[in-house]
Amino acid sequence: LVSYYRPFGGPNTRAVDLSGAPELWTNVESWLRLVEKKWSRIRTVCADNPLCMGLLDNWPRLEQAVAKLRLVIARANSPVVFAHDDLQYGNILRLENTGELVVVDFEYAGYNYRGFDIANHFCEWMADYHHEHRPHVLGEDAYPTLAQRRGFLRTYVKAKAFLDANMKADKGVVENDKDLVKLRWVTLGEERIKAEIDYLEKEVTPF
Repeated sequence: LVSYYRPFGGPNTRAVDLSGAPELWTNVESWLRLVEKKWSRIRTVCADNPLCMGLLDNWPRLEQAVAKLRLVIARANSPVVFAHDDLQYGNILRLENTGELVVVDFEYAGYNYRGFDIANHFCEWMADYHHEHRPHVLGEDAYPTLAQRRGFLRTYVKAKAFLDANMKADKGVVENDKDLVKLRWVTLGEERIKAEIDYLEKEVTPF
């Protein structure tokens, strides 16, 4: 739902590409070019690391995999939105006085596939950044179950319908003060909710 808000620049904020190009590919292409530019140096540093050397020795296969992944993601037809890109548990806060959830830390925010942002959130379930020895290791057993994922997507669908009814997404602003007082509540039928959840699942799957 972060897609309803525009990035705001500031003296201490990261520059955000406003072209609408998915940051997934912007980053991947940047990393690939960096490796090619620093190829000799990287091979020297990785000389004693079999895993790293194996990756470098099979670099053409990695490039082919990226090309195939582009096709798979394109078929998912996931819209490009203004995504948070770091929706881990530490960036979701609950206000004590109201119980409302607030998303913070937009350091990595930018335009990206909606499916990517949701999939990244699910992957963050596997992280334990407070682990004493292995805060960088993901625990696959903690990945959300099908019921948990569909529960999240159900809430997403209903919240999106509410925002669609009460906000102008293209400008990212509430229509006017009067609408703030008279919010339009939306009731979605179960059939529509299920259909939208199924569609979102297809968007998330490639990631």
